[in-house]
Amino acid sequence: MKILIVSTYFPPQNSIASLRPYSWAKYWSRLGHDITVLTTKKVKTQNDLKLDMSGFCVLEALVTIPFKEIYESKIRNSEIPNNNPIHNWESFVLKFMRDRYSSFVRLTGCFMTCRYPDWHDNWVPRALKLVQNEDWDAVISTGGPYSVHRVGLKIKKQSPNVYWIVDWRDLWTDNPIYHGIPIFWPIEKRLEKRFHKSCDLITCVTQKSSKVLEQKAGGKVEVVYNGFDPDNYKSSRQCSLLSNKSALNIAFTGTFS
Repeated sequence: MKILIVSTYFPPQNSIASLRPYSWAKYWSRLGHDITVLTTKKVKTQNDLKLDMSGFCVLEALVTIPFKEIYESKIRNSEIPNNNPIHNWESFVLKFMRDRYSSFVRLTGCFMTCRYPDWHDNWVPRALKLVQNEDWDAVISTGGPYSVHRVGLKIKKQSPNVYWIVDWRDLWTDNPIYHGIPIFWPIEKRLEKRFHKSCDLITCVTQKSSKVLEQKAGGKVEVVYNGFDPDNYKSSRQCSLLSNKSALNIAFTGTFS
């Protein structure tokens, strides 16, 4: 099969969200499928994931995040001591704007891949140019951000026979942490309804999310749990966590909403 995976998160980007689509690309390609990954253009960092990506094709489209570029560059320069009053005033204003913007993002989830609007919307046209003329057997878009599903929806409209899977790593309009902005809730719900109506299958990571999505989209919801890659532990030294064999140790490595 010729499969397209659409995900803004992907290695070498060091993020938990990168590992889910990477595992699909890795193991599906090993099964003999022709895999292409459509993602955002990555910027090299010291914490990049060093993973093998030789078995599949990765296409990157640029996403423009104005506030990130402005604040990261100008604030860094403004932190250099300077006796110029104008420079100090500019530093104060930039820091104030950065703090207000950061607070807004954390409270609402907007512009940070969780709620509408989001900067990744400007990524969609560029991403589509890279893949819209190809013939795909299946497309799986994994969000957030919700913009990946806009790519999947466009491809599904152009090629109705494509099997399109909408994957939600986290709930969107029912996100328990980020509530968005009320004036945009109707837009989000309308978009979400279009995604669910047009796709062939919806997947999520928990049974709780599955129940929420089934109430909206009916029975075409399946749970695909997150897991671990056995290849990462081939060279690991085995050891016992139980110092007292009569005790039971429980490790929880996730978060509670």
